[in-house]
Amino acid sequence: MSSQRGINRRRLLQAGGAAGLGAAALAGCGGSSRREPAGERRNVVVIVTDTTRADHLGAYGDRRGLTPNLDALARDSLLFERAHAEGMPTVPARRALLTGRRSFPFRNWRLTELLPPVPGWMSIPESQEPWAALLGREGVTTAYVTDNPFLIGPRFTRVRESFDHFEAFVGQAAYYSGREPRSVPGDEIEALLPESLHDSRQRESLGEYLYYNPRDQPEDENLTARVFGSAIDLLGTLASQEPFALVVDAFDPHEPWDPPRRWAERFAGDPSPGLEPIQPFQTPVGVVRDIGLTDAQVERARGLYAAEMAFVDHWIGNLVGDLDRRKLLDRTTIVYVSDHGILLGERGWIGKVGSQLHREVSHVPLLVRDPEGREAGTRSAYFASTHDVAPTLLGALGVPVPGLMEGEDLGLLLAGRELAPRPHATAAYDAWVMCRDDRWLLIGAEEDDRRRLYDTRADPRETRDVAAENPGVVERLWAAVLADAGGTLPRFTDDGVAGGG
Repeated sequence: MSSQRGINRRRLLQAGGAAGLGAAALAGCGGSSRREPAGERRNVVVIVTDTTRADHLGAYGDRRGLTPNLDALARDSLLFERAHAEGMPTVPARRALLTGRRSFPFRNWRLTELLPPVPGWMSIPESQEPWAALLGREGVTTAYVTDNPFLIGPRFTRVRESFDHFEAFVGQAAYYSGREPRSVPGDEIEALLPESLHDSRQRESLGEYLYYNPRDQPEDENLTARVFGSAIDLLGTLASQEPFALVVDAFDPHEPWDPPRRWAERFAGDPSPGLEPIQPFQTPVGVVRDIGLTDAQVERARGLYAAEMAFVDHWIGNLVGDLDRRKLLDRTTIVYVSDHGILLGERGWIGKVGSQLHREVSHVPLLVRDPEGREAGTRSAYFASTHDVAPTLLGALGVPVPGLMEGEDLGLLLAGRELAPRPHATAAYDAWVMCRDDRWLLIGAEEDDRRRLYDTRADPRETRDVAAENPGVVERLWAAVLADAGGTLPRFTDDGVAGGG
């Protein structure tokens, strides 16, 4: 599989931010010109990347040239400036993506074998139908390509069987895929893991990752390349089975941050002495000071994350380019989204955790590209979320949205129609919840003393808790959390929701 696959396409120019790396961007994508409808039933491609901070895309303000292809896609799309994942992290977010139902506030959570023992981590309940099953009855061909270990694992068999094509690649957190433990020699692990974590469970998981992903492997054997390359190959089949809905769900840029060498050389900055921090914390989160990371190591970790984001963007460009080469772009809606972001040293944290539901974790990129060019290059302040993807997908395919779906069809905005008011975003991560409006951010839990408030206008970095000075705002936002949760929040025990939720 060539890493250059799919870049032979119309409207192509070398992306200045990644010159020499083979990345390319669609030229002439911006503007608001309206094309005539293609006249055929539409296709949909949904691209999901894990652990992606919105602020690392040029379209959301980054200036390092990491994402020339996504930035070009954004110029051809309706961009949602205030999209937030409604349930986090990985599995709760995908439950929403696959059903159009909110996972917040995890009221039906039950401890599930081979999933982390944390609220929200469970398979899709039998009472909720993945949208793929609905589309199958409507004559739409469905496909999913991923290296997400949880979707590969035994708890999501029903989801996999709902798709006509499901292609999976093992190698990320393979334990959750139900595979036997594998590892590499200890010295290989210790060169990439902080000394304070040498006796932690992260040693085993990093060793497993390195077993499946040797650091000297060719670039086109990287899991990101394999996922997107497989999706590109699959397009040849799907093009003869229109209409189709394809999801390409890449686990990167999730940690470990291990981009191919030339991408690290281009984007990651100078290597830190000694440790190469591809896994600088014990997943899901760590405190920089407690781990013992130096400033240089944190900076290098940030660079490795950025380099991995650039590599993912390169392959997104290849996929979009192949859609163009096959003359599918003019009848295919493209949706791009992530499940959550990550802290990279902000406020002393690295990783993700419910108590730190700041913008770095909850704010996600969300783009909707219409094949007719409607609203291309425009931005919406609507509080869009992950549970809106399924209704948007159905709407693009001309399939009625079931009443049980709680998300909004964002495509209505492309037709100049209004959506139901959504003056705030609410979200859950573990037992923590968040509410954000156009000024305030509330992060809290059931106990009053765990609620923190930030004035994001006066304090855009969200560093100063002003709850004590603004009790009325705290009360108002907490009431919004409870209203969205159905009146109360669930109380969690070690193995589920007390009293059945």
